[in-house]
Amino acid sequence: MAVELTGTVQMDGDLGPVTNVRVKFSGDRLSITVGEDVLGEWAASEIGIHPLNKGFSIRAEGEEFLLRTEDDAALADEMDLKTASPRLARQVAARHRPEDPEPSSAPRAIPTRVGPIAFALSGALMVVGATFLRNTGSDVTTGRGGAEVIGGIGLEFWLAFTIVGVSVVAVAYALAIEAPWARNAAVALVVVTVALFGLVVSETPSDSGHLTAYGFLGGGLAVGVAVVFSGNLESRS
Repeated sequence: MAVELTGTVQMDGDLGPVTNVRVKFSGDRLSITVGEDVLGEWAASEIGIHPLNKGFSIRAEGEEFLLRTEDDAALADEMDLKTASPRLARQVAARHRPEDPEPSSAPRAIPTRVGPIAFALSGALMVVGATFLRNTGSDVTTGRGGAEVIGGIGLEFWLAFTIVGVSVVAVAYALAIEAPWARNAAVALVVVTVALFGLVVSETPSDSGHLTAYGFLGGGLAVGVAVVFSGNLESRS
């Protein structure tokens, strides 16, 4: 490796102005130049160089001079000089310490799955409501065998809500694992539930048994709608 620095040279005992120089250490050779002129070039073994608190005392070819550079620690480190100067020793040591990592610009958000959990709860409430709906007796025979069915298509209301409720729980799991299609599926299920709830209220009696089923179904629907419109369907991290 090589290091190139700017600096100044002053002969030992000379109180006059310093000379601006360029310093290069490459391989095992130190060269000092002034402009295009070479002030000196030596093998490291040919000179005596002693680190000072600021700069270096160099003896070469019978002369002694003081060399100061823009980065004394870089030159001392490259030349593998043993320094007794505490200041220079600290600077050399600092060159070998890893840089501290930059702090994150924003704190990491705590993962939350409140939306998917609440959506699963809405599905569970629908299943419970469907169970009450199935066990509710009725004098109204809107389908075969007295079953309360949807618009004559033969699908019983309790079974429809059971299917939707189980589907809501499944989509809630998909939301928790961040499946890309899950949010659209959740919105579609809420729309289907709204339509079903309107049908079951309009086509079935309003006795006490049905009211209990309506309570669970309406609660599940309300939770599902709240989650969809709150924007908390995704589990953020």
